[in-house]
Amino acid sequence: MIWLLVLSLFAHAEAPSCRLMQEALYAKPTLDVRMVFGYKDARPARFVGDRHERAAFVDRILAPCRGEQMACGFSRDLADSDLFTKPIRVNGALKTVRLTVVNSSVATDDDENSRDPFQRWKSANAQSVFLDGLREADVVFYNGHSRFGGGPDFRPPVLARDGTVDAPSYKARSSGLKRMIASFDDSRATRAPDFAKLKILGLFSCESSKHFNTKIRRVSSAGLISSPQLMYYSDALVQSLSALDDILAARCPRNVTFN
Repeated sequence: MIWLLVLSLFAHAEAPSCRLMQEALYAKPTLDVRMVFGYKDARPARFVGDRHERAAFVDRILAPCRGEQMACGFSRDLADSDLFTKPIRVNGALKTVRLTVVNSSVATDDDENSRDPFQRWKSANAQSVFLDGLREADVVFYNGHSRFGGGPDFRPPVLARDGTVDAPSYKARSSGLKRMIASFDDSRATRAPDFAKLKILGLFSCESSKHFNTKIRRVSSAGLISSPQLMYYSDALVQSLSALDDILAARCPRNVTFN
């Protein structure tokens, strides 16, 4: 697995910054976690996979816990099919985890999605859950395409004439990154620096370290999970679940870094 090459590059879970993050993360009775799947097209093929990846993630968090697993044993909220809750104990204190899980695509065919008016709402909703999470949540995970530095992205891709993703367009505009930075700026404007809401941001996307880390570090002190290499979709899914396991067990994810 690619991710195994990444683990040694990051801070150990016993670092002082990790302990401070743990104290802040579990200071309140409720932990707000967002898991947002970006639009996972396979262009030039028309297949889109994020609906299936969300289903696999949800199956895992609803399953009974085994061994030391913690990303499991959740209950689906009766009024909101995207919301899952679970009680946990941290240092003897009872906490409630509120985990929101959304995906970006309507169907598994990119051509069909591009013609479907509902896709615009679906993409806007996923983007809103992600960006609002940067301002309001404790932990936010993005699992999707980096779009050559133009992500995170929740919409059908911009295509070149040959049917491939238009990389120069994403590189030139950097729309997703700009929205992300703007959300951090909004958060900083309304909160004292020592009370920043977001504690951990996970960017489970190809070469996210290269594309995003430097600019994020200028505006956020959150613990950051990212990849310096390409990520296969199954590795991204497994590692997001592993990171969630660590967080709910009151451990720092082994691949989290701090300012």
